Amino acid sequence: MGKLRPSREVAQLNGEALTEGSVLTALEELGSAQWGLVTTGQARRIGIERLWLSRLMDRGIIQRIRHGVYALPSATHGPYQELQAAWLITDRNHTLEERVMNDNHVVVSHVSASDLHGLGDLVATRHNFSTSRRRQTAQEDIRFYRRELSPKDVMLKDGLPVTSVPRTISDLADIHIDFDHLAQVTKDALSKGLADFEILASRLDPFTKTYGYDDGNEFMDALIEEAGLPSTTESLLARNLSSALYTTISKMLKDFENPKYLEDLREGLQAALPSLNAANIYETTLSNMLSNIVKRQLPNINISPWTEQLDLSPWTKSITSELLPFPTADPSQVLRVSLQDQSPIEKETQEIEQRDVKETDEP
Repeated sequence: MGKLRPSREVAQLNGEALTEGSVLTALEELGSAQWGLVTTGQARRIGIERLWLSRLMDRGIIQRIRHGVYALPSATHGPYQELQAAWLITDRNHTLEERVMNDNHVVVSHVSASDLHGLGDLVATRHNFSTSRRRQTAQEDIRFYRRELSPKDVMLKDGLPVTSVPRTISDLADIHIDFDHLAQVTKDALSKGLADFEILASRLDPFTKTYGYDDGNEFMDALIEEAGLPSTTESLLARNLSSALYTTISKMLKDFENPKYLEDLREGLQAALPSLNAANIYETTLSNMLSNIVKRQLPNINISPWTEQLDLSPWTKSITSELLPFPTADPSQVLRVSLQDQSPIEKETQEIEQRDVKETDEP
């Protein structure tokens, strides 16, 4: 096969004659920030015509993913490559960086967004995108929704601009996704910590009548129950986790960074030795104590993942060795504190009292 002649208009690239090597190098630089993919429009902007792309494809160096989009040798052939290629072709002349930096108007949304976020098991039959402008396309596997999106509704996921999880779920409700699938998506969002109960309830409120509920909170409770969670109890936990519980736990963990807090904790545990001994608390780590407290309030909730993260045992090493392990307590002597367990002042006071008693008893 003879050498390919570049067109007269693009006979040079960066002042040098085009060669297969220089073309491939330029394409790789172009696609490095967009999953190793390039469009014909992007290539043309840097002086590489479609004929060069066809030549490289014929030689098996690059692959055509869809009409107008090619995968370079460095491309990562992941599960979302087709979605990435479809998004690129919605504006084939501009790079990913240009589109993201300049108020991109095409965002992955609806079922495509739920798939990208790993929510539920919905399968998109077409690539779903939202845009504030009216868009039409002849490509049957792409669907545009005309939607106004605020900055908080958009995030980057694996380099793709995609609707946020709360916006994605409300979009699914807006197009009347069946209740069972919406419940699974909602459960996944909450269990993975990608969304907050109150925010979702607020987002779903406009669509509650369609599904037969009075407000967003009632709708959320029904979705969580349908998804197979124990009861509304877990929904209440999800509702409050990001506020009261999260704030309390965060403050507690931050307090442990303070040396004075550790010293106060040591002194408090030392003063509480008799009671701790009687209750056999020494056999339980502080994380298990927390676990038991929570379980009494929420018996149906599996909190083991949390207690593993909140394992406080490393901090107990900072407590004086006399406290770990605690000596076995005699139940009949629960309220009696031995000299070794007392503070220096208490110990000195008791020694003086004992000496005084001894001197008084002597003839």
